[in-house]
Parts: sequence; C-alpha cells; structure tokens
Amino acid sequence: MDDVPILLHELTFVPEGEDEIVIGRADIDSFAVFPLDAAAVVRRLQGGHTVPEVSHWYLTTYGEPADIPDLVETLRELRFVRDPADEDHDAPDGRVPSGGPVRWQALGRALFSWPAWLLYAALVAGAVLLAAGTPQLRPSPGKVFFSSSLVVIELVVFAGQLLGVAWHEGFHVLAGRRLGLPSRLSIGRRLSFVVFETTLVGLMGVPRGKRVLPFCAGLVADALFAAGLVCAAALDRTAGGAVGPFGRVACGLAYLTLLRMAWQFLAYMETDLYYVVATVLRCPDLHRLAREQLRSRFWRAVGRPQRAPDSSGVTDRDLRLARRYAPVVVLGGALTLGLVLLGVVPVLLGFAARLAHALGTGRTDDPHLWDSAFAASAILAQLALLVGVTVRDRRRRARTAPTAA
Repeated sequence: MDDVPILLHELTFVPEGEDEIVIGRADIDSFAVFPLDAAAVVRRLQGGHTVPEVSHWYLTTYGEPADIPDLVETLRELRFVRDPADEDHDAPDGRVPSGGPVRWQALGRALFSWPAWLLYAALVAGAVLLAAGTPQLRPSPGKVFFSSSLVVIELVVFAGQLLGVAWHEGFHVLAGRRLGLPSRLSIGRRLSFVVFETTLVGLMGVPRGKRVLPFCAGLVADALFAAGLVCAAALDRTAGGAVGPFGRVACGLAYLTLLRMAWQFLAYMETDLYYVVATVLRCPDLHRLAREQLRSRFWRAVGRPQRAPDSSGVTDRDLRLARRYAPVVVLGGALTLGLVLLGVVPVLLGFAARLAHALGTGRTDDPHLWDSAFAASAILAQLALLVGVTVRDRRRRARTAPTAA
C-alpha cells in the first residue's frame, strides 16, 4: 500500500512567521502548525506522490531521513486524509464544504468597504459632537433609569441588550463571510440567559493580517450601535431641549453599549481584543502561558519551585511574550475593579435606592410597591439560579473527579 498515493482533502497553507506554516481544512475548522520541511512534505503528498517517493525526496533534499508514515498518521488524526467511503459524512451539518459558495459574502464586502467606513466615521463623529454639545444626550449611569417602573427598565434593557449583542455578533459573522468563510451565528443559552454565539469557521486558513478585522468587527458594531442611539435620542428632543421618552431609552441603551465596549478592552479575560493581540504576536496560547509565568514566579518566591508549571516544551520566543504579557493579566484585575466601580456600581446603587424607596412605603395600594417587588423577585430568581447551577456543577465535578483519576 506504500505505493498508493495518499488522498488529501483540499488544504490551506498559510505562512505563520518565518519558519512555520499553518495547514488546515477550512470546511471542518481543523488546523495545525507545521515546520517548513513538514509542510513541504504535505504539499508533495497532496500532489500525488507516494510515501516512498516523498521519503526519497526528503533524504535527497535535507540530507537526513524522515518518518513520513508518522506524519501521515498525524494527518489522519487531523482528518486531512480523504477516505472516499466517508466523504458524505465528513463535514458536520451546517458547514459549507471547502470551495463552496458562501452566502452574504457580497453584503460582508459592502459592509466593510471604504464608502462604508466613511459613513461609519461620519456617524460616530456626529454622535460625539452631539453628546459633547448636549449634556442631555451624554450616556451616563443615570440615563439607565429612563422610566419610573423598574420592571419596564428591566424588560427594555433585556430586549435592547439582546438586540445589541445580536448586532455585535452579526458583524463578526459578516466580517468572516467577507473573506469567503462559512462563519455562522447561532442562538444558545447559558443558564437561563439567551446568548448569541459566532463561529468563525476556517479563520486560521487566511493570512494572519486578514484575521484582525473579524475579531474587531464586534467593536465596530458596538460603536455604530451606540452612535446610532445617541443620534436617535437627538431626534427626540423637544423645542425646549428636553429629551423625550424614546430618547431617554436610547441614551440608557447607549450607556450599556459603551460598558460592553469597555469590557472588550479587558484583554486578560480573553475578549475580542485579546485574540487580536494573540494573532498579531503569533502566540495563540498567550493567556495560558502568561498565567503559568505568574504561577511560576509565585511558587519560586515562596520557595517551592517544584510546583512551578513545566515550560520545557515552550519556545523561547513565546516565553518572552508571555513574560511581557503577564503584567496585563495582573493589571486586568485592577481595571476590572475600576470599570465595575465607575460603570456598574452606580447603576446598581440607583436601582437599589429606587427599590428600597418603593418597598419602604409599605402601601399595598401603591403600584410602585408591586412593580418594585416584581423587579426584585426577578433579580433574586436569577441570582438563585446562578448559585444553584454553580453548586450543582461543583458537586458533579467532585463526584466525577475520583472516577476520572
């Protein structure tokens, strides 16, 4: 069987630095980093050469033998080797085969074209000028309380945030479709919350520079969403300068959108911007390596270096990058605390003050009492669900740990 050529799927070859190449199947999102000589072997196998022919070529070219059968086995594990009997079942449902048509690619290209960028810049600049010149339009924690009913605030914020997140993830998807990738948007749930999830299928199969925009597209979407809300609020101003009900809602949602944008800058939490940094630095495990470096420093500082993580398999370059990134992880905690104190706590305190005031009246004929009671019950139910699921998961891990060991 050695004389039979190895059948390979359509593969992508993308240079990753000076001495590595990312090879992968975009249709199933399977990628791996290979050294240049191994990538050259894969290319010859893909060209129809048999294993003995490639082995002879490698010995002649590099002056030493290579374990080509072992490399072929690795290709099988990555599902790069094509088996005609399994072709109909190889690609998961919903994924477009490599080279197949991609819907919405034209829309993605239009959405990130130069004319579109000019329109985006004009919209954001207009919103900034409006907010700078009109205090009533400036997003702030107090703008979240656009209604006297806490239940109305909760429902509107839930719907507005859901729409904003769908808009955010949709930009990620279209940025991938722009490159011809079968990226997709799905709706799932975490605990009792509905979430939108983007899968950028095949992103590792495009040049590194082209991966940045799909990661940043969500931030672009958030900036446009917030700017659009501020401009919409400006249209709802009265002759006296006051903002109407719709405008107040828009300003409140704009503030929450800006909070989401600020959260993306906490790169240590592996947000969209973290993947931009990891992509630019060519270190996909940057966060994990940085945390291991911090643990190593801690255990060495307390005199127990034997407990430090093993970094023997990590390149010197990645270790240098991890050491430089480690302070970002440390400072990230302080930045998170600052964001919570300055951006989230004022909203929570305002909510609690209104809640306490309404419940403190004790008048059952006061509609604000029942409104506040229902709003408080909804919040407590979510917290109880979160605690319950957390405890359940911990108990499950505790029960399965001895078995796994």
